[in-house]
Amino acid sequence: MKQQNQNKVQNSKHFETVNPLGNQVICTGQTWFGHIIEGHPVMEGREELVISALEDPDVIFDSNASPKRSVYFKSFQSDQSNRSLYTKVVTNLTHPNVEYVVSTWPQTRISGGIADEKYRKRKD
Repeated sequence: MKQQNQNKVQNSKHFETVNPLGNQVICTGQTWFGHIIEGHPVMEGREELVISALEDPDVIFDSNASPKRSVYFKSFQSDQSNRSLYTKVVTNLTHPNVEYVVSTWPQTRISGGIADEKYRKRKD
């Protein structure tokens, strides 16, 4: 029964939101717990940072790794170092208007794996 419940969590949606381009963006339990938390433990408990980066990014780029991937960046103030960092989120378009989170981590600047800019938040 425990294995069955674990499989259910891994295959279920961990969270879901909509980006500014109108695409549904889904993060599965398997991706969150099996990849993101395993590979980037600093992201544990940081779902709200990721959701914010997806819903209200500073910028979205096409990925230079795959035409179906997008790379999101959103600045935030680090709790530990009190410095400005970026949440970087990589997604993969699997169906028209549906993206799945591939990975996410914090970094100090907008860089890595990016190609053409496809969205920039308007400054009011």
